[in-house]
Amino acid sequence: MFNTAFVAEQDAPLVLQWPPVALQNDSYYVSLYFADTLPDNSRTFDVYINDYLFFKDLNVTSAGLSVFATQWILSGLTTIILKPASPSALPPLINAGEVFGLFPVGRLTYARDGIAVATLIASYHFFLSVEISWLM
Repeated sequence: MFNTAFVAEQDAPLVLQWPPVALQNDSYYVSLYFADTLPDNSRTFDVYINDYLFFKDLNVTSAGLSVFATQWILSGLTTIILKPASPSALPPLINAGEVFGLFPVGRLTYARDGIAVATLIASYHFFLSVEISWLM
């Protein structure tokens, strides 16, 4: 993951529309991963998500780092902008990212899920001779 990167042009921001699909209006976890692909270098830039400052003066080296936020409200298409900081001689870059949400699915259990759990328990009981009390 850290061997390749999206890199901005010199003195220009890096603008990404990511993820490539519109998100429903909700709270998301956001993780962004950075590592300079050149050894013994560093670059400093600001990270924005949908024009809101996510992280200021992020200093990225070849050692790599990640920034993470919980409960970040996103809706529709999401834009990530990496803007170079004035003292940085190298342009911004990003190696990877994750955006995920936790959504309630209701209090519904499908029969196939119950059958799969019962089959799994039976196989463990048979092979390990262990009583699994939480289902009994």
